[in-house]
Amino acid sequence: MNTSSANPPDRPAAQAQSIWDANTRRSAFDALGFRKTVAQLQEEIRVLYAADNLPYIIGYSGGKDSTTTLQLIWTAIAALPPDRRRKTVHVISTDTLVENPIVSAWVGNSIEIMGKAADEQGMPFEHRLLRPKLRDRFWVNLIGRGYPALVERRRLVLPDADPQPLGLRQPGTARHVRRGLG
Repeated sequence: MNTSSANPPDRPAAQAQSIWDANTRRSAFDALGFRKTVAQLQEEIRVLYAADNLPYIIGYSGGKDSTTTLQLIWTAIAALPPDRRRKTVHVISTDTLVENPIVSAWVGNSIEIMGKAADEQGMPFEHRLLRPKLRDRFWVNLIGRGYPALVERRRLVLPDADPQPLGLRQPGTARHVRRGLG
């Protein structure tokens, strides 16, 4: 038995590791606590939202990070009086047509629910689902260029099939988006 380690000999290593992790982890909520931190973030979002006329654009994948970000922004803007919700919030999702069908269905359902809620609550949220052009799709580049089919336990790297930016080519937004981001 190694007695020079940080773990006492009578304590199992897993329990000691768990205690060590609990005692050393830091959280974004340590300073103010959860409620005050969220309230502070929402106030900052409201200030930024009202500060200018640049478009407000949120990337949404349906994962926990983008869902949390969207929820923070939604609740922050919902707290504004309706006459101060003057700027559209563009929620952008991409469907590369390679995702698991369950994930694609989840995102599609979330988008539908979000649209209904925005209408019912008078929220200025619009969603755009972007898909690559046929020539830029993964399977067109894989099969159409003669690459071998994927084999289990091997990762295929396709130099000509790198994802390209889909862009916001809808009328009335492309010029604003490029100016706002660039």
